[in-house]
Amino acid sequence: MRLAADFLRPQRPLFLAPPWQRGLVFLVLLAALGALLWQARQQDESLQQLTTDAAAWQDKLALLKAPAPSRPALRSQVDVQVQRQLDTPWDGIFAAVERQRSDDIALLGLSADQASREVVLKGEARHLAGLRAFISGLQQEPVLLRVQPSGHKALDSLAGGLAFELRLQWR
Repeated sequence: MRLAADFLRPQRPLFLAPPWQRGLVFLVLLAALGALLWQARQQDESLQQLTTDAAAWQDKLALLKAPAPSRPALRSQVDVQVQRQLDTPWDGIFAAVERQRSDDIALLGLSADQASREVVLKGEARHLAGLRAFISGLQQEPVLLRVQPSGHKALDSLAGGLAFELRLQWR
């Protein structure tokens, strides 16, 4: 059995081919061109998306790099707050309050406000005379610039007494 394929036989040029063959070739070429255009469009869209993503990442990177200069400012702000805490004359304030200690006064709380250079002292007194003596003794202390009562109220217990709050400003 012999295969009857003759590859050496001359072919007719396309313009001499029947119309249906020319139409088929035209449709194949048109389909190939459409596939190439579609692929080019997909690549263009991918490139645009990558460009957009790259710009967004550069913006994020810029934001990450931007706070670095402000960190020393934050650190200096924290340093200032810590230095204010350290500059509070705690030894002198504690010593002044300790020197005025009496059995008539019970201290409940002590908190400092460095911005206004004040210490808020909370406590209870058995009677008004003991509270007056405590305040006048604190006013004599050299570390304290001003001693000012900021509030008091009578306690509702059987023993009586007063709850008080003093503002002590240091020098």
